[in-house]
Amino acid sequence: MLNCVKINRENIVKNVKRIRNMTPLICVVKDDAYGLGIENILPILYDEGERYYAVAFFEEAAEIREMYKDVNIIIINYTEEERLREAAEDKIEVSVFSMLQLHRYIEVLGDEISELGIHIKFNTGMNRLGFDIEETEELGSIIKKYKLHIKSVFSHISNSENIENTEKQLEKFRDIINLLEKHKINYGFRHISASPALFQ
Repeated sequence: MLNCVKINRENIVKNVKRIRNMTPLICVVKDDAYGLGIENILPILYDEGERYYAVAFFEEAAEIREMYKDVNIIIINYTEEERLREAAEDKIEVSVFSMLQLHRYIEVLGDEISELGIHIKFNTGMNRLGFDIEETEELGSIIKKYKLHIKSVFSHISNSENIENTEKQLEKFRDIINLLEKHKINYGFRHISASPALFQ
């Protein structure tokens, strides 16, 4: 027996508009748009004016770049070192979660590291990936020394249904932002969320 999934364009558009009324939007389309097919979903989002997309792996980012040259693409998982130059050339942005990863990227790219768009992830309570708040000052020194192009600083809500923990995460994120400002560290924008958190 074959199963068929129907994609309702009107519902996608309605959801995009509803979310956009609450917050600026980065469309997460990893895992082939969660199994719906990137070739099916991306044109709908693009036609609605969305220009920022997040994926898990470089191959997904490259597929989107082939489709659209004028969009921003973030890889939210680890980007392999051998892909870094290609990412910089194609304006594909990468996420960095640790000092070890950051130093390795700098070692691989050398002076070209300043051409790579970087999103810095902080750990505020999910405890999977991310810089700790205690590393903020050292991180700032590295950013200034190598003239890193920091597109954003971000974190992820671990459990939006737990309001107390979410508030603690938000407070910690605010503390990180204050430290970044104290040390005059420039970045494009900041974001902390999770899909369920939109409606909390």
